[in-house]
Amino acid sequence: MPDNPVRGRFLHFGFTWSSPPKTTSLEPIFDSALDWIRYSPNCWILWTTTDVNAWNMRLKPHLKAQDMVIIAEINFAEAGKTFTGMQEKWVWEWVQKKR
Repeated sequence: MPDNPVRGRFLHFGFTWSSPPKTTSLEPIFDSALDWIRYSPNCWILWTTTDVNAWNMRLKPHLKAQDMVIIAEINFAEAGKTFTGMQEKWVWEWVQKKR
């Protein structure tokens, strides 16, 4: 019987910082994802097999009580049909690359 492939998913992380942004200190945490991109100082998209609750627990020790984050699964399954917007070309290329 073949192994079941692990289902990857896209998760969006949007932060509101109570002090200077923690972009550098969070990147080693995001390195445990299969892939990630930071497309603005406070927003990341991860390709991961880990669920939102586990990511929340990973981040919690690194955030102040006044810092805020929203973590949400997003669906890029039908490229160009389930999302749109204005973004740099390299962001769209990352979203659409084969995984």
